[in-house]
This record gives sequence, C-alpha cells and structure tokens, in this order.
Amino acid sequence: AKLQESIEYEDLGKNNSVKTIALNLKKSDRYYHGPTPIQSLQYATSQDIINSFQSIRQEMEAYTPKLTQVLSSSAASSTITALSPGGALMQGGTQQAINQMVPNDIQSELKHLYVAVGELLRHFWSCFPVNTPFLEEKVVKMKSNLERFQVTKLCPFQEKIRRQYLSTNLVSHIEEMLQTAYNKLHTWQSRRLMKKT
Repeated sequence: AKLQESIEYEDLGKNNSVKTIALNLKKSDRYYHGPTPIQSLQYATSQDIINSFQSIRQEMEAYTPKLTQVLSSSAASSTITALSPGGALMQGGTQQAINQMVPNDIQSELKHLYVAVGELLRHFWSCFPVNTPFLEEKVVKMKSNLERFQVTKLCPFQEKIRRQYLSTNLVSHIEEMLQTAYNKLHTWQSRRLMKKT
C-alpha cells in the first residue's frame, strides 16, 4: 500500500467521472469494414497511359550515368571475392569439398579470370543506355573484347581443368555473366533495327 501511495498522485490520476455510452450495433459487419466508396476504382484513360509512357521515355533519354559515384576498386574487389565461388557470401554445403579438390594454382588463376571479366563487364554495362554514337561504338568493341577474352583466356582455362580431370565446371558462373551480356547486346541491336525500319 505504501508503494502504491508513493507512485500514485491524486492530481495526475485518471478522471473516472466521464460516463460512456454503450455502442449498440445492429449490423456489426458494416462497422468492421467501414463505408463502401461510391466509385471504388479509378481507371486511367488511354491519354493518361500515353502521357506516362512519354514521361518515362523522356526521363530515360535524359539519363546520364554518374560513373564517378561508384565503388572504390578495393571495395569492388572485395565484393567480387565475397560473391565468387568459395567467397564469404557463397558458402554452400559442397563448397568445402570443391576448395579441397581444386589446386591452389587453379584457384588463383580463376580469381584472376574473375577480376579480368569483371573489369570488361563493368565497361560493357556502363554503355547502357546506349544513347550516343560513342556508346554505340564502345558497346560493340566491348562485345568483341568479351568474345576475345572467352576464346583466349576462358577456353584454355577450361581445357586445362579437363586435362587435370576436374569434373567440376568452375567457369559456369563466368559463362552465365558473359551470356547475359551477349543477350543484352542482341536485344539492344534488335530494337535498334526495328526503329530503323
């Protein structure tokens, strides 16, 4: 009782003199769901859709990539390492066994391949959206550089792995990244041809 007296003050207490009225609902479901609006949906007209499309198109045409606001090379390198097979973010059940199966020199060479392809792909993807003649020329050059990398670096590495009887495909992720880039370029070229016709 003394504890309650020390923490309760009369002037700060609740005023219980307010009388409440009981709520008597005949149709309680209306109370739970609230009033139904007269017109529940608002439809966009075809002109609204055209205006929205043109607004988005103008935004995309005016887009300029801010290439100075990118990760530092050390941060990018650590991110690539973390996302590469065997990296901190790519831990899996079989990862331990793969690390034990693959010799250190192959692992080192694979890391160098990842760094090289990452740099090439960075230049490739920086060309999009392709909205200047310079970028058009650069994106085509970058595709040929990627193909040259695949023929001169990636294929010999795959052959070396096969000769050492390693059944694991260590470069499937690199191949997927390259294929994604080729698909993007093909899509862009197709759209460009359609615009010209």
